[in-house]
Amino acid sequence: MFERWVPTWFWWLRDILRNPRAAIRINGAVIDCKGLSEQVLADLLPETAQAETNGLRGWILRDETLARLRQQIEATGVGQVISRPCMQIGHGVRASMFIGGTHPAAGGPQVGLVLDVLPLVRNDGTDLTAILTMTEAVTNRSSGTSLTNGVAEPTEAGGVSVVTNLAAAARLKLPKGTGAFILTRASSNDARCLGVLLSVAVKR
Repeated sequence: MFERWVPTWFWWLRDILRNPRAAIRINGAVIDCKGLSEQVLADLLPETAQAETNGLRGWILRDETLARLRQQIEATGVGQVISRPCMQIGHGVRASMFIGGTHPAAGGPQVGLVLDVLPLVRNDGTDLTAILTMTEAVTNRSSGTSLTNGVAEPTEAGGVSVVTNLAAAARLKLPKGTGAFILTRASSNDARCLGVLLSVAVKR
């Protein structure tokens, strides 16, 4: 009977006091993989993708393998890191960050990286729900249309439009000491092929 009348926030506060939230540091890197052909990818990453859908491929890799992959991509010149998102939050806390700016020539929308995360710490690792969007303003070279996520949008020739290079949502089950590598395919001539590295460090 007592439990029925106690407000929900009381149990939430009790759990916090008994078990302080783990501090979770999420590190990311967004890589422009302009020269990453299938052959080069196979040389750098022999394992097949563990998930593939809607033009996205994903791998769960050891932290040291992720670090080595990023170094090799940069060292061979097939890719370049264009953004390094990083945030520190608590278990069960949803957080969002934006890296970019406003492009007046494209009508004033924000362009850049939006990262939305929700981490849940488990005994054997971390469940990470992540939503990523990466946009940029591009100058239309000659065509009167540009493609955003495969959909043609009319634009003025020689004008500026916003292209979505990445729009993905994933729930990642990351065992301790691992992270994720997500690779996109460009949906148009203006869009980029991007690779995203995500790793998690938990401090209890």
